[in-house]
Amino acid sequence: MYAGESVLLSGSMLIPLLTIVAVMALAFANGANDVSKGIATLAGSRRATYRQALAWGTLWTAAGASAAAIVSIGLIEVFTSSLVADDVLAMSSFPLAVTAGASVWVLCASATGLPVSTTHALTGAIVGAALSTGSIDAIRWGLLLSGIAAPLALSPLVSGLLGYSLHGVACRIESACVCAGDQIALPIMNADGTLAVRSVPTLVTSAVGCDPAPGRVRLMAGHVTHWGAAAAISFARGVNDSSKIAMLGTLAFASVGAGVASAFALTALAMTVGSFAAGLRVSRTLGEIVWCTCTPTRAWLAPWSQPGW
Repeated sequence: MYAGESVLLSGSMLIPLLTIVAVMALAFANGANDVSKGIATLAGSRRATYRQALAWGTLWTAAGASAAAIVSIGLIEVFTSSLVADDVLAMSSFPLAVTAGASVWVLCASATGLPVSTTHALTGAIVGAALSTGSIDAIRWGLLLSGIAAPLALSPLVSGLLGYSLHGVACRIESACVCAGDQIALPIMNADGTLAVRSVPTLVTSAVGCDPAPGRVRLMAGHVTHWGAAAAISFARGVNDSSKIAMLGTLAFASVGAGVASAFALTALAMTVGSFAAGLRVSRTLGEIVWCTCTPTRAWLAPWSQPGW
């Protein structure tokens, strides 16, 4: 290989490599900022420590991100290839501009504890990068409004309606519990006709709660549904966000000999690391400032009311 060919090769690889770095940075930033959306109420309501809540959210974020390549094909098509003109999408600099712009903003927000939306950041970056080509026709505005802007605008309204509708149900089941413990002695007949005594635990259900006691195991409906809500929104967020981020980097990954699976795998890894390693600051903002005055019922209801962030 001639020296000139080596320089040309390294130059042609520069943009794809920078794009991959930007994709990884954006996935890390997304994990750091968005993991709080599902688990902040767990810590804010004192049902878990922040580290316990982060570990739970990270687990389900990783599961969702790992499943993204299978379940999010429709979202991928709307958010990338259908949103801008084909000649813009073909530019190698376009995904780099989008991912770099969005990652800088989300990283800055995460560092200052400001909860923001990665989807909003990506949408703005896509529009800005496309407009920089000099043509307003580079963006398919109808799809942008109907496929992205409208759902983003409706999301808070739908969440509010769901929260209002489910609050009455949440109040009824918050104190319900199943308690096991308090051994009782029951007489039994042995095979030889003699009597014996066997200790068995009692199982009690209550709609108004039960008092904690040594040796008693309590399964509270409010606790179970709260942890389940945190898992559900973390999984959904992992599916939703990792697919958008990974697909912006697929061409760059292909340029270095890696496939779509590698793009999704590395995006999931970076998002998982960001969730647990850097998710504390924004989680504290939501858990101690936004949710500090919420009752436990409202705290566990909040994640269930989210159609998406």
